[in-house]
Amino acid sequence: MPRTASITTQPNNLTSPATKPPQRDLWPTYGILWRWTPGSLLFTVAGFALSLASFIVLVTLLSTGIATLIIWIGVPLIVGALFAARGFATAHCYLLRLTGLPQISAPDWNRGSPAAPTWWGRLIRALRGGHYWMALLHGLMVSPIITLASFIIGVLWASVAIFGSLEWLLRLINPSIVSDIWGRHISDAMPWLFGSLPPWVIEDVLYLVIGAIFLAVAPWVFRGLSWVNWIVAKAMLGHWPSDDLAAEARAEQLARTAAVRAENDSLRRLERDIHDGPQQQLLRVQLDLATLVRRVEAGDIEAVSTLAVEAQSHAKAALDELRALSAGVAPPLTPGPRPRRRNRSLGREHTPTCDH
Repeated sequence: MPRTASITTQPNNLTSPATKPPQRDLWPTYGILWRWTPGSLLFTVAGFALSLASFIVLVTLLSTGIATLIIWIGVPLIVGALFAARGFATAHCYLLRLTGLPQISAPDWNRGSPAAPTWWGRLIRALRGGHYWMALLHGLMVSPIITLASFIIGVLWASVAIFGSLEWLLRLINPSIVSDIWGRHISDAMPWLFGSLPPWVIEDVLYLVIGAIFLAVAPWVFRGLSWVNWIVAKAMLGHWPSDDLAAEARAEQLARTAAVRAENDSLRRLERDIHDGPQQQLLRVQLDLATLVRRVEAGDIEAVSTLAVEAQSHAKAALDELRALSAGVAPPLTPGPRPRRRNRSLGREHTPTCDH
């Protein structure tokens, strides 16, 4: 028998490159690193200035708030420190965009707490927010230390790279600015290597080599400094995985509250409809029956018949309105005509008889 080739299809797990969102790599190529080096240097300087300003402002507000907490003036000051920390944290994350690193997602500052209608509720909500306290910790302790270390390393590295690469140019412009003391020491220590070269030539070559090395490594150095700041900011100032859970819990709570409010509104509307409709009809039936009793005692047969017909019509209208109102609450146990036949049969069974 001829064999039929079986073709097995496997799911293609490869996705189109166009469907993937573009993301910047943390360590791109050397050329792209050079493109983001000026931004990283600018962040190193501006980030240190921002952290210094945040440290001064936050320490002043927090210390004053703690000192005046006993007379309740400190509560608004502490809350002001928290909001100031939030502003400095947002500015720090915006400055990190200069480095070319991925953007840090904004956190959920409310952390699932609903919006408070009063100013006191807004103060309490800020005091309960974990992101506010983390931003305060970042602005008081973490950011000043990291940005100060980054500023010192970055400025020193850039100074050595720029001055070492351009020292020979400064000697050509004004020889009195630079000296050749290091060239003399090296020439005296290693005469076999440099021979009869002048000390200033040895010093220029030494500075040029050191400056070229520092300049070549500068993109990785500034990238590393920016990456350390980015990692800390992402962990302390970014979006937490628990924010999604808090948002889902808040959405469920709002949906539950809306459902309870809708149920209460429907119950009040049902009460109003019953009061305006069937209750008025039944009250009219009650009045008609009272009048009918008086007419029976008076012997007015024609009026009794008329009142009985009116009472029956009002009762039927009230029954129809009750069925219409209860249609959305619970399904009817029996169809419409059957209760009427059963009521008539029950009326015949329980109709009182008089023996003469």
